Amino acid sequence: MRKLVMLLLLFAGSCNKYDLPKCEFDDATQDLIWLKDIIEEREANPTDDMMYCYIVQGKLNKRPVFVLGDCNPLVNKVIFVLDCEGNAIEEDGRKIGANEVDIKNQKIIWQPENFACDLDL
Repeated sequence: MRKLVMLLLLFAGSCNKYDLPKCEFDDATQDLIWLKDIIEEREANPTDDMMYCYIVQGKLNKRPVFVLGDCNPLVNKVIFVLDCEGNAIEEDGRKIGANEVDIKNQKIIWQPENFACDLDL
């Protein structure tokens, strides 16, 4: 019986495609130091391109993830998905782009005052 339980636990653990850390916070923009630092840096050093930048929080495999987005229509760049520790999520050693996964419950948690985009999340 014990072997069966161990086998089931091993199988259940391998169902998660991405190994995402667990984390808890009340307000990601204040409680996650790496994210707070990014926001403070952006607000302290605004640029003309900043009006296209935003940060989205969502869930991937029921774990919080973050996307540092850019909606500039003149720029085409890959936007990576970050875990709650600020690390880019990878699959087989390749960073995962935000358009490659189904992020649930997306909401914008930061955008500049002069935000130029109309996003439908």
